[in-house]
Amino acid sequence: MLILFQALIGLFVGYSIYHFYCLYCNIRIARTSGLPYIVIPIFEYGIFWMVFCPLLHPLINRCLPSFLTKSWEPFLAPDWQWRMKHSACKLLKSDVFLVVSPTAIIMSVADADMINEIITRREDFPKPTKAYRALDIFGKNVVTTTGKIWRVNRKITAPSFNEKNNQLVWTETVEKTKALLDHWVTPIAPSMEPPDIRTLSDDCMRLAFHVISWAGFRLKLTWPKRVSGKSFDELPSPDKTIEQGHSMSFQSALHYVLVWIFLLVGAPKLYMQSTPYKPHRTAWKAFKEWGVYMNEMIAERKRELENGMVETGDIMGALVGAYYSGVEEKGEKEKPMITKQEVIGNTFIMMLAGHETTARTLHYTIMMLAVHPELQKPLQEEISRILGDREPDYERDFQPLASGWCGAIMNETLRVFCPVVVTIVYNKKKCIIPADTVIHINNHAVHRNPKYWVLPNQTEEEAQINEYRPQRWFLNNNNDNSNSSSSTSITENYDEEDDTNPAYEPQGKDTSKSFFRPHRGSYMPFSDGPRACLGRKFAQVEFVAALAVLFREYCVELVVRKGETWEEARGRARRYVDNSGAVITLGPKGEEVGVRFVRRV
Repeated sequence: MLILFQALIGLFVGYSIYHFYCLYCNIRIARTSGLPYIVIPIFEYGIFWMVFCPLLHPLINRCLPSFLTKSWEPFLAPDWQWRMKHSACKLLKSDVFLVVSPTAIIMSVADADMINEIITRREDFPKPTKAYRALDIFGKNVVTTTGKIWRVNRKITAPSFNEKNNQLVWTETVEKTKALLDHWVTPIAPSMEPPDIRTLSDDCMRLAFHVISWAGFRLKLTWPKRVSGKSFDELPSPDKTIEQGHSMSFQSALHYVLVWIFLLVGAPKLYMQSTPYKPHRTAWKAFKEWGVYMNEMIAERKRELENGMVETGDIMGALVGAYYSGVEEKGEKEKPMITKQEVIGNTFIMMLAGHETTARTLHYTIMMLAVHPELQKPLQEEISRILGDREPDYERDFQPLASGWCGAIMNETLRVFCPVVVTIVYNKKKCIIPADTVIHINNHAVHRNPKYWVLPNQTEEEAQINEYRPQRWFLNNNNDNSNSSSSTSITENYDEEDDTNPAYEPQGKDTSKSFFRPHRGSYMPFSDGPRACLGRKFAQVEFVAALAVLFREYCVELVVRKGETWEEARGRARRYVDNSGAVITLGPKGEEVGVRFVRRV
């Protein structure tokens, strides 16, 4: 026993010496860059720290004196970029700085010109495939790959994002948003008042999941029946055939995989299979169940392909068609363009990107419109003017809505609550930037950088860059009597040569000219350049359609607790959205703040 104890002590001492030696080496490397840097003792994106940070980070705050930790402690949080925003740049007096740990050197970039150079020099700044390992959980995909594999994956998936599919997105979003609104405003019993909405996050997730399931994978899900103020019957009769032979619904399986994705990637398989901790066992079961669902969907599409019935215009049809019909010459032999694991991997990433980011954006938007009720009136008046008494129509209504308050609100939500941070790596040997530096395009900082968001005739206080102000996106003051400016066209900014390249912009050239156009590189919710988000137009169409349906006849308001004033409720709602964090995408944490939808007067 004593020998074992001594061995453990020896291992701990040896690891600690190695740990701090690596930190020392990385500090020496950082000094050669000439960039300001901050030193932290733990790599904030390591699997161990990502899992145990909620437990260990508070202990560091309590156990160590503040004069030792105040300069670097905030950078230990994996979501420090959201928490600190542009204040980190002010602290280090630079829009570009390094965060040095024993494991890696991370460069945070909030300078638009440097960002623009990084995203256009794809070969010099590739994606760090190791950092995206969690998203490879089911197989390689268009988000996690680089080089030839990425080009093949993009070539297969990009054509699915077209105007025909956008029409489908619009129609499905209108249908499912009406069902969601009905759930929100209809009492469970005739004698009851409509319930306060305290499941806003889950409800937005369900809406977006239904839309991507149909528009991307031709999987038609029926809106479930509400059984209480907080829960749905997830298996209405039309969907029971989908669940046959399964112990978990398709959506539930994906939900648990996303919640526990880092554990599923980092934990040993034996632990996940035999752990006594029920949530971890549920995560493993969800992982296996979702894989079975995918294999069943692929097999069904194969049968349709063999019978000449396959629909190749959607994402799943394109992937299955490339696997079974598409071939790539390999000497004298031929092989499929992609592997079966890549079919499953791309399906997973499209499901994730196709519903989580849109759902988060809609969730934040509803909360901010409840916090700022004065924004709802011009939005509703514009929706009424454009739609009149008829049903929303994609070809007729999308551009007018997207070029007005719907688009401005969407742009502002994505500016303030950008769902993702872009990560790449620089691995040249002769450069100012240290070799193998991981580069984070810090959207939360550059979206609030006074250099790009304060007009020449404004002060930083007047620009209110840390506040939620959709008015800043309008080029003139017709929509608001405040001093506003900013904005980009609805699908942001491209080089003119990129506009004509379908591999760069599969959704087609944007024609909206009604918004302010920020300095290129200063507004990056969908990334930019060759690796810009494939589903940009998909997400915009879905968001605009949902907002038009929700606010055409209804207003959203905060639930005020007994004994609480409206201003106190507003402060509670602000703290709720400020207390956000990111696992895969940015989202609020903690108990939801209640809202309710009431009919317009």
